[in-house]
Amino acid sequence: MNYKIFFTFPLNRISILIIALVLDLIIGDPQVGFHPVISMGRLIKYLERRLLKDNYTEARKKRNGFFLVLLVSIITPALSYLLIFYFFKINIFLGNAVSVVILYFMLCNRSMISHTKKIITSINNKDLKISRIEVGKIVSRDTRSLNFKGLIRASLESLAENTSDGLIGPLFFYLLGGVSMAFLYKTGNTLDSMVGYRNQKYKDFGFFSAKFDDVLNYLPARITALILCFLSFSVGGRITSAFGIVKKYSSRHPSPNSGFPESALAGVLGLRFGGINYYSGYPERMPYIGEKKKDFDNKDIKKGLKISIYSSLFFSFFVILAYILLFISLNAV
Repeated sequence: MNYKIFFTFPLNRISILIIALVLDLIIGDPQVGFHPVISMGRLIKYLERRLLKDNYTEARKKRNGFFLVLLVSIITPALSYLLIFYFFKINIFLGNAVSVVILYFMLCNRSMISHTKKIITSINNKDLKISRIEVGKIVSRDTRSLNFKGLIRASLESLAENTSDGLIGPLFFYLLGGVSMAFLYKTGNTLDSMVGYRNQKYKDFGFFSAKFDDVLNYLPARITALILCFLSFSVGGRITSAFGIVKKYSSRHPSPNSGFPESALAGVLGLRFGGINYYSGYPERMPYIGEKKKDFDNKDIKKGLKISIYSSLFFSFFVILAYILLFISLNAV
């Protein structure tokens, strides 16, 4: 067999994915200046300075916010595509290598695992100060007044969302259209995290960024919930109970997507998420999601991390299998 078959579509997609996953597992998310997501953030900030002014009307802010989404969602995936195309023209191995590097930067599974383990350790040590600091690194809410139960809840809610955003979402779009589509997904996440707020400054300008992210996450969030429920047995949960919680509570979250992975994890662990969160000192009541069968315990974070890793591995194998089946079908014709 010609070895180059593993470096051409569709088998090269499997090679790219496996190497990117291994790099993420070994190295994690490197904070370097040429990080594509950091560069994307700089582009968003550059455009924001030119498109958002305090004296603009609400309608103009919203219109300029639409142009921001349009520009960033075209420029960044197009640049990644052209870069990969250019190196493929030079050499097939270089093209695949660049694809690996870009996809690797789109994943953040190792980062999530590392942060979560630090939280588990600090809570096990009963160090409330350090626990608040560590949880504050992965959530946007204020953690300064949270007790251990509040910190565990915040960690699990973040873990549920990151399972979808950090790996299943990027890999879903990678399955649809390769590295550039994964980049498009990350573009939506980055726009939403930077300007997709409902505060006074961004409620109009960030409106389309938030909606764009909602559209991109519609299927990944539901796929994540499905996988979490399916694998609930791995941490002592019941599949039927978890699905029942998703069916009952997923629509109660103010986000059209976040309620799915959160309700799934709540159902798997037998916990109830939601309640009062503080943002910049102001309280915001979040709807309750799930049914309280037990109190929050540090072991719940361990179980949540375990099923999150299993879910990521499960979907990675699914993507690999899909490309194998595509290769078989293409060669059967």
